Amino acid sequence: MRTAGFTLVELLVVMVMAGILAAIAIPAVAGQRRRAVDGDMKSDLRAVAARMETYFADLNSYPTTITISGNNAVLPGGYTTRLSAGTTMSVTTPARANSILTYCLVASRKSGASPGTQNWVWINDKGGLQSSGVVTCS
Repeated sequence: MRTAGFTLVELLVVMVMAGILAAIAIPAVAGQRRRAVDGDMKSDLRAVAARMETYFADLNSYPTTITISGNNAVLPGGYTTRLSAGTTMSVTTPARANSILTYCLVASRKSGASPGTQNWVWINDKGGLQSSGVVTCS
């Protein structure tokens, strides 16, 4: 009489199949996480740029500093925008003609998947959000 159960070969086949599926799924999940972080930073840049334009409309100049307080980006005069957790933001004025009418925002976040920092750049007189290859103000 034979007892019910799995043989060692059947268990090994199931384990190998599970390993193959995991090897396929883990990189896909990591890529989704990076795209989500990039989306958060781009959204933060758009929100701060909108606040910069509001500041300009009210005061006829762009602010030269942004203070990060918790998850808030605070412009002078109390103009505040909420940032995603982990995002930091800086503003500079590019050195070129009519620089009083230009600003550059850099959103940064430490990358959890690999060492280093992810950056996205917004330059108002160069069309706003820059391509992923641009990581500093020029």
